[in-house]
Amino acid sequence: MKLAITGHRPDKLDDLGHTYSAIGRALVSLDPEYMYQGMAPGGDLLAWYAASALKIPTQSVLPYAGHRDMVKGEFWLKLWDLASTKSDSVETLSDSLTYPGHWCMHNRNRYMVDHADQVLAIWDGSESGGTWSTVKYARTKGKPINIVDPVDYEIYLADY
Repeated sequence: MKLAITGHRPDKLDDLGHTYSAIGRALVSLDPEYMYQGMAPGGDLLAWYAASALKIPTQSVLPYAGHRDMVKGEFWLKLWDLASTKSDSVETLSDSLTYPGHWCMHNRNRYMVDHADQVLAIWDGSESGGTWSTVKYARTKGKPINIVDPVDYEIYLADY
């Protein structure tokens, strides 16, 4: 099974350690053969780190070539650099070196969902933002959506 990751940014994740553990438990339970992640600080890069520790092959999907410039914070830059060099593959969806617009993030999210069999969303249920947009898109494609709740760290299958 191929798995796409979507998740909140760091400001919506209260405890990175607990979030990382919950993602790891979800990955062990789901046992994907391959994982796609979108290189965003927060859920994406934590999932890449957990997958790397579990030896799950990954593709890091860059929305555009200059994406690294958007990443803030030493911790997230280190994870970004590791993911961009240690993933099994890296797919860059736009050659732009500067931010081309919000469409590129949606394009990345659709690419991951389209290539995956299931989605793992690190998502608090709020109906706004990129994670929500990706969950909605996955629903339209009939993909099973597994949730890691970043508040209580529960893992469950969405009943959509």
